[in-house]
Order: sequence, then C-alpha cells, then structure tokens
Amino acid sequence: MREGTELLADRVAGPLTPEQQEIVEILDSSSRNLQKLIEQLLDYNRKQADGPVAREAVDLVELVENVVAAHSLPARAKLMHTELTLQARRCLAEPAAIDKRNG
Repeated sequence: MREGTELLADRVAGPLTPEQQEIVEILDSSSRNLQKLIEQLLDYNRKQADGPVAREAVDLVELVENVVAAHSLPARAKLMHTELTLQARRCLAEPAAIDKRNG
C-alpha cells in the first residue's frame, strides 16, 4: 500500500489533480499510522511476555492535542471538527509507548 501511494505521490502514473493529491496524502498518512499501530501491537505483546511495565504521569492535554493534529487532514477531508473537553489533565501511562505513538 505504501509503495503504491509513493508511486502516485511521485506522479509515476501521471499528474494528479489537487483533490487526488489530497487523497494520496490521506492514504500515505493512514498507511503510516497503520504501520505504527502494528508495530505497537507487536511491542505490546513482547512487553506482556516480559512482565509488568513502569508507568508515569502523562500530560493528557498534550497527548490528545498531538493525536488530533495527526488526524487533522483526514478529519478535514470529511468536514469533521474536533472539540476537546478533558476533566482529567494527567494519567498514568508507559512513557515509551506514548513517545512511540506520537513519534
């Protein structure tokens, strides 16, 4: 999927209209996100086999804003708007897993 998207982005099959270019960007972003999710699932399974993981306080506002920003292009394409209202500002999480998700 990623290779096909890159070929389209490089205009190997010919020029793209602005709408097609936006779709290619959405495909690229989605395929990269899917790859990250697969890698995280594999990491999670490895860590589960190793035993308990240390957790630390994480800033939820920053985390959620980063996730929303990462999905802004597909959301905009669907005319979606995101509004954030968080009661909790922090939570306990595994910092390495959070860094991978946002990296």
